[in-house]
Amino acid sequence: MNGLGQAAGSLILGHRAHLDDLARLAADGHQFVYIGHREVPGVEICYVGGDYRAATGRIVDDLVALGHRSFGYLGESSRYEPQADR
Repeated sequence: MNGLGQAAGSLILGHRAHLDDLARLAADGHQFVYIGHREVPGVEICYVGGDYRAATGRIVDDLVALGHRSFGYLGESSRYEPQADR
């Protein structure tokens, strides 16, 4: 039993999701939206993610207009959904 039953729903966010917890919440019928792209095998969850492709394209266009020609991505070596999207 958890206190989430008193809420109509939840917004959940975090850098690293515990997929088993998200699957359990979905199985329990708790309404939630995850902030950030998350996929849980065998379970359909609602999430809101950023449009990294469009944002990155605009940034690169601006940098090219300023004369930059070489770019790199610095990020974590682990690839969760948000890092893969970027």
